[in-house]
Amino acid sequence: MKKPRIAAALAAVVSILGTSAESNAWTGLEGPPYPFWGAIPVKYYVNKASFPPNIAATAEKRLVDGFASWAAPDCTYFDTELLGDLPGSTYDINDGKNVLLWINKPDTWPGELGPVDNVIGVTLPVWSNDGMGNSLIFDADIVFNNVGFCWFDFNPAMPGSTCSGGSPVDTQSIATHEQGHFLGLGHTSSPGATMEPAYVGGNDIASIEQDDINGVCALYPIGGTTVSAAAGGVSCDPCRISAANNECSMQTKACTGQCLGLYNCIIACPTSDANAYDACATQCSEQFKDGIMPYTAYANCICNICAEPCVTQCGGGGPAGAGGNNPSGGWGDGGEGGAGGGPNLTDGGGCGCTVIGSDEHLGTVAALGLVIAALSRRRRSS
Repeated sequence: MKKPRIAAALAAVVSILGTSAESNAWTGLEGPPYPFWGAIPVKYYVNKASFPPNIAATAEKRLVDGFASWAAPDCTYFDTELLGDLPGSTYDINDGKNVLLWINKPDTWPGELGPVDNVIGVTLPVWSNDGMGNSLIFDADIVFNNVGFCWFDFNPAMPGSTCSGGSPVDTQSIATHEQGHFLGLGHTSSPGATMEPAYVGGNDIASIEQDDINGVCALYPIGGTTVSAAAGGVSCDPCRISAANNECSMQTKACTGQCLGLYNCIIACPTSDANAYDACATQCSEQFKDGIMPYTAYANCICNICAEPCVTQCGGGGPAGAGGNNPSGGWGDGGEGGAGGGPNLTDGGGCGCTVIGSDEHLGTVAALGLVIAALSRRRRSS
C-alpha cells in the first residue's frame, strides 16, 4: 500500500530533547522494517526558478553538498545523482520524480505542510511493501519554506550575519536535515545530531554526526545487509525490485512470454557448481530461444544498477560506464573466473557480476550475471 508521509518537519523552535546521549538513538521514518531506497544512486531534480533570490547563486551547490555529507561515510553505499533543473515542477507524490524546491512569497505556504512560521522544510516520502519484508521508498519531494523564513549562507566567521524577510535559516543546514528524511531517517533524541527535530540557528547541522552516520550506514550498509530486510536479508533483491519498477521498467515490461519462461527456468538452476549451472542455463536458452534477447536486456539493466551496492551478490561491478572488471569493455568470457572466483560478465555498460565462489546466498541478480555469461558464450559459438 502506498504511504505518503510528511516526514517529521524541521521546526524552528527548540524542542525538549533527551538529557543523555544514546549510542543508537537514530530512527527510521517508520518501522521496523524501515523504509529505504532500493536502487542507488537515488536520482532527483531541482526547480531552479524557485531558488530564493538571496541564495540563487549557491542553492544548487548547497543541496548537492548536503547529499554528499550523507554519502561520505565509508560504511555506506548511499548516493544520489542530480538530474538537473525541472522547470515548473512542484511537489507531487504520484509523479515518480524526486524534486527539491522552495515556496516563496507572495505565494501562500500550504497549510497541509504545517504552520508557516514554524516549519522550515518538509520531506514527502512515499513507500510500499515489496512483498519480501522491505518497505521501499519510490518517491520523495523536499519543500522549503521561503514564506515564513529567510535563507542565507551562515558564515561562522561572521556569526552576526543574517537576512531579512523572516526568521533566518542556513541553507545547507536545513537541506542536510531534510535530506536525512529523504534517505529514510526520522528524528533522533541524540543531542547534537543533524536529525534532531529542532533548528536553533547557525550551521552546526550542516555536517552529519555519529548518530546520523549510524543511521545511514544501517539503512545502506557496505556489504549489503540491511536492517530493513525482514530476516537480515541482503539489499540486492530490493535493488532489483526497485530498478525493475523504475529505471528498468521498459525492459521489465518487454520481458513477457518466453522471456519469463527463461527467467523461471534460470532461477531453478543449481548454483553450487559453475559447470552444472552453465549446462542448465544453456538448456534453458535452447528451450526458450525467443526469450534470450529481452531477458539479456533486462538482466543487463538490473545488473548495471545493482552491481555497485550489492557487493555480496554482484561483486566486481563498477559504476555504469566504468567497464566493471574488464577495462576494455565488451562481453566477458564467462568462464575465466573473476574477483569472486567464478564466472563473471562485463559489458560495455559497466556490469561486472562475479557470482561463484561466495559463501553468500546467490540471489536473482547473481543468477542474471551467470545466465548472461552463458548466453553470451552461446551466441559467440552459434
